[in-house]
Amino acid sequence: MPTPSESTLPLILCVDDEASILKSLQRLFIGKELQLLLVDSGSQALELMKQHRINVIITDMRMPNMTGAEFLAKAAVLQPDAYRILMTGYADLASTVSAINLGKIHRYVQKPWDNQELLTVVDEGLAMYHLIRQNKQLTAKVAAQNKQLKELNNSLEETVQKRTEQLKQTLFKFKNLASERQKDEAATLEVLYNIIVSYPPLSGELARKISATCEYLANALQLPAEQVVTITKAGLFSEIGKIALPTKIAETAYTDLYDRVSVHFRTY
Repeated sequence: MPTPSESTLPLILCVDDEASILKSLQRLFIGKELQLLLVDSGSQALELMKQHRINVIITDMRMPNMTGAEFLAKAAVLQPDAYRILMTGYADLASTVSAINLGKIHRYVQKPWDNQELLTVVDEGLAMYHLIRQNKQLTAKVAAQNKQLKELNNSLEETVQKRTEQLKQTLFKFKNLASERQKDEAATLEVLYNIIVSYPPLSGELARKISATCEYLANALQLPAEQVVTITKAGLFSEIGKIALPTKIAETAYTDLYDRVSVHFRTY
């Protein structure tokens, strides 16, 4: 039989001070895809539980120094996920009920036991153990994902605020510069270029192409010359709102943005 450290098979811990009972349990589980640890006292069992992860515990009620109920109460502290089965004689019924009421025992089996019944109880215990472990792993995974999402949201909000402040400062400088130069066309283009190149996802070349397209369409529509100039300038500013967006969002195609992020995109 493989040692617990060499196998991933379920691990069953059997505790009884009678060697004949332990041998009977060993014969019962021959051929089953599981491992057995056999000890004759609760103290030895507790030591083993410090070294191995136990799936199911089967223990006798009446044992010297430490009863089965006392052992299982301590085992529940060491490994609360382990499924705990107490084997009792008829005379132990009152103490068994008391132990169950304390919440430390999942099932009890009366001696002499029925082999098929005990095998069924162990299978139920293994299924319960795996369900508990899966639920804990899922809970931990969800908690980790929630933590990551919270950190991402905080980072996103911080980045948006930072970009917004940068945009405000840049526009303030533009306003002052434009006023000083009496809204000179060259000053406008210079500030626009500085705004664009300060944020890698934006392209000065794209802005000029959009502006040229706007001018072409305005002329094709035979708009007044003053409106053509205004529309041409407006094309240069077509993407300036994106400077407040986080880099990752600005570099992503709009069709690939999920709902919450697309709201930020439309806002800016």
